[in-house]
Formats: sequence, C-alpha cells, structure tokens
Amino acid sequence: MTFPIFVGAQYRSNEILGAILREQVKKLDGILLDLRRVKKTFMDILSEEKGIKFVKSNDVQGDCGIIVALSFEAEELARRFAKSAGVNGRLPIDSGKHVYINWTPILEKNVGHHPAVNPYYMPQNKGLQSNYSKDMCPVTLGLLSRTVFIDVRPNWSDDEIKERISSCKKAALAL
Repeated sequence: MTFPIFVGAQYRSNEILGAILREQVKKLDGILLDLRRVKKTFMDILSEEKGIKFVKSNDVQGDCGIIVALSFEAEELARRFAKSAGVNGRLPIDSGKHVYINWTPILEKNVGHHPAVNPYYMPQNKGLQSNYSKDMCPVTLGLLSRTVFIDVRPNWSDDEIKERISSCKKAALAL
C-alpha cells in the first residue's frame, strides 16, 4: 500500500545521534567563521567585476555564509554563468525545494495525513484565502530563475578560493 505525500515530517532523533550532534555543535563557531571568511573573500574580490551583482542579504552579520548568491538580468545569463567551467553554480528555481510551484501537497490542498488535521478543511479557517496556483508569484519565480547559488565550503584552501573566484571572473567576462 502506498500513501500520498503530505506536508509534515518527523525529525526526532535517537540518543546516539544526539551525542554525536552535541560534539559537532562545539565546532560550529569555527565552521561559521570559516564560511563567513570564504564568502567575504568572494564578495570583496568579485564586487568590482562587471556583470556580477550580489543578492542583498538582510542580515550580513548573521548570515551563515553557506552560499554566494548572484543575481543576473536574465535567466539565460544566469544559466550560462552557472554552467561555466569552475563556477559550479546552481539556480534555486531548479532545486525542487523551497519553490512553491513544486509543493504539490499545498497546491492540491492535501497537507495532512488525515482530513481532520488538514487546515484547508478546518471550520475555523473557512473564508481564508487558500487557493494557490503556479502562476501567482511571477516576481518571485523570476528572481529564482535569475539567481545563481555558489556553495561555499569552510575547509577550502586559499588556492581553492582563488581558483573559484578566478572561474567566476572568467564566467562574468564571457557573458
């Protein structure tokens, strides 16, 4: 028997994984410092490059630094840049995650494992706007299709960082 996918997940863990995580959390501050340093290096060097525009961060100091996000004028330019040698970029619109047009359970109003816990059909939610369509947020979809994410790693050497940045410069010049 197969069950339809519904929104909701169970993220409880066991004691062994909890013990491992407890030790890993001790390393978090150092990892975040390294990620932020790598991202800052990218941004400092690439900020002067023609054709490169960074996506605005609403919390620069609190940003984990796991990606460098670049914005382009058109999807075609973003795709060319992302596929350029050494860039290893990806477009968030293609991720399949965090993009509402891929949230079939939401679009189909099937978000509970039982009708009694599906908020779309609860009496107290009657009258709320709950009709979603794939074309309702064109600005958001446009931004996602013109943005390139470049993953950042905390353990990159200075040479690896320079090589990645150089690849981004070459890609920007080729646009």
